[in-house]
Amino acid sequence: MSQPFRSPLGYPLFRLESKDTLEGEGLRNTRQQIRDILFREKYQVRLDAWLREIRQRAIIEVRM
Repeated sequence: MSQPFRSPLGYPLFRLESKDTLEGEGLRNTRQQIRDILFREKYQVRLDAWLREIRQRAIIEVRM
């Protein structure tokens, strides 16, 4: 059982039921997949912030 730690949702506990180890190519592939996922998440957060900023600074003129 893990030590309790504080999170925004309370104090979760985790129990490890099994542990598999990866070596060689499998480990490299898994690490790369994790890097790709984290990169996409960080990219999306930054893109959303940039788009919000651009929209706030945009001057839209409607002519009729």
